[in-house]
Amino acid sequence: MTDELDWDGTRLRRARVSGGGDRWLEVDGAVHAHPLLGPAHRLTTSTGAVTWMGAVTWARPDRIPAVEHPALVPALAGTALLNLIARQARRAGVATLRYAGPYPTAALWSALAQCFTTTATEDDFTRDAERRAARVDASPVAVDFTPAPFERRWLHPRVAVQHRAALERVIVDDVAYVAGGGPHRLRVDGEVVRAELWIGDAPWAEVAVVTPDGGLLSGPTPTPAPSADVVGRALPPALTSALAELVVELVAAPLAAVVRAELARTPVVWGDAGARLAVDAGDRVLLHAALWERLAPHGLARVALALAEALAPVIARRAQAVALAALG
Repeated sequence: MTDELDWDGTRLRRARVSGGGDRWLEVDGAVHAHPLLGPAHRLTTSTGAVTWMGAVTWARPDRIPAVEHPALVPALAGTALLNLIARQARRAGVATLRYAGPYPTAALWSALAQCFTTTATEDDFTRDAERRAARVDASPVAVDFTPAPFERRWLHPRVAVQHRAALERVIVDDVAYVAGGGPHRLRVDGEVVRAELWIGDAPWAEVAVVTPDGGLLSGPTPTPAPSADVVGRALPPALTSALAELVVELVAAPLAAVVRAELARTPVVWGDAGARLAVDAGDRVLLHAALWERLAPHGLARVALALAEALAPVIARRAQAVALAALG
């Protein structure tokens, strides 16, 4: 599915962006009054969920708007929406835009980095996140973003590639594989690019193989199940409490107290997390047992650091949702 835009002259009637497969996000071009965001567009997802985003002058966007409840938006549809803003801004010759909203989060920073460039850092962008959220401050954050939209192509209902100057991402089942370090890596191997899950210092699974110009050669391939005998066991509370202190060092400082509380009340269980290192399973967090299988021989200190790095993004998302809900 490709993006669909319906115009009435220079006014956008409707836009629909793809989230992969049968998932999409639709923007109602009409502008409504919203109690928090002011002038706003209604967003509707393929699941029927409804939320709102700040109004945009679509023919010439001059800001990056806030979304009221970003958790309701499918991740790939959310980046596609930001990419649409970047594409429209570049077409109109807009040099830079600023985010105007109360939620300058790490997750938003990561999404913006896919379709804009900036000389600022994540810390510059997220520094006042708690204060802005508490005050519902929708003034522009003083970080300039230059439009640099990507091109995303679906090679398979579960596999997409993203290009800018070159291949930047291979997305398999909503997991993005990128060049460099980290557990989800793109590795150039001669004339092909392999999308791999790395655990420890070696690949655990190859999920897809593509050409440098984005042709699918193989995949999506299932990941192997871990064989560690810890599968199904919960981490003891003392270990979870110790891990909390490592996790808070990896998340935004304003979330520290909520992160500790989330880890105190949420069971963390070893299991098969597929192509992820940790998965939010609602009433528990599932840790990939291959972390233990691969890293236990290197000592508990190595295991603890790896677990904290795996848990941090999952627990941060949970903590962020709790913090925003508390703000009403």
